[in-house]
Amino acid sequence: MRKTIAIFCLAGSFVATAAEQTTTPAKPAEKAAAPKQERQSWAEMNAIDLTRPPVALAPPSDAAQRREAFSHRNDPEKIEALAKELFSLWDMGERKASREEITRRLEPKKAEALKLFQDKKYQEALDSFRAYFFAKMRLIFRDDKGLTSTGIS
Repeated sequence: MRKTIAIFCLAGSFVATAAEQTTTPAKPAEKAAAPKQERQSWAEMNAIDLTRPPVALAPPSDAAQRREAFSHRNDPEKIEALAKELFSLWDMGERKASREEITRRLEPKKAEALKLFQDKKYQEALDSFRAYFFAKMRLIFRDDKGLTSTGIS
């Protein structure tokens, strides 16, 4: 009788089968010793061998549908849906943020993005939000204090 053991991990699922022991267990001397593998460092495990040829993968079964959807990504209705989704998630009245004194100077950019969205200028609102967001990230990560308030230095 055989049983199947499924192992799940982040990369996917793998299935292995193992024979169920129905007889008495083998004596230690009879067991085959598994070869001992040396541990690799994190860098070695993630190293890319540039001498190996690239593997040609078959296109996905829905490649034509993907190409079609991608070609319409900038249609006005898609842009509007994206803007509505983004601005519905954005907390416009965020206060008491840990970096408020640093990012306060970006209030005009934030207000501009919101005004463009309210005026239904969705593409311009998304562009304005992108400029605001990256300016905010630049201020936070280039702060003279570093990220000491979050425990990262």
